[in-house]
Amino acid sequence: MKAPKNRKVFVVGYGAATPLGATFEKTWKRAVKGEAGFRKVTRCKVESACDIVGEIPDWYPLELDFTDAKEVYNWNASFVILTMAVCKEALQNSGISIDDQIAPRMACLIGSALNGSDAFRIAAHDLEHRGPLRVSPYLLPNLCANLPAGKAGMLLNLPGLFFRRRALALPATMRSVSEQE
Repeated sequence: MKAPKNRKVFVVGYGAATPLGATFEKTWKRAVKGEAGFRKVTRCKVESACDIVGEIPDWYPLELDFTDAKEVYNWNASFVILTMAVCKEALQNSGISIDDQIAPRMACLIGSALNGSDAFRIAAHDLEHRGPLRVSPYLLPNLCANLPAGKAGMLLNLPGLFFRRRALALPATMRSVSEQE
């Protein structure tokens, strides 16, 4: 794949999900007030003196317009659906609608650290209490840090994807099967 001749990058959208809020707007309002987002762990039981964390408040993936109960169940590593939601928010804030002309020139740039601990915790619990046949076949994809970039790109109909930890660049010539016909 050849390097593009025009190496300019324009950031046209923004989105965020932080311990201050599940959207950029909520995060910004609390940040301006000088509020802190760290609090006691609520997502799991902690038997340690160190029980302070930066969880994302008011995060309800079933309330999103692109998810359903099955999708949330399969992608139990919440960072997958959360990444999709933030990318969708960024695209909405940009005011751009994706069409065949600009889609090959657009991408998601996603920075991420270690992810998938929720999926691992659930799989370990299922293995111990329900047996090996009850461990989700989605366990390994839920642990992959580059999977959310692919899911976000599919949701937003973007052929070019970039991920900070592991660069995944799909050529602009790659299209869905329906577009190739």
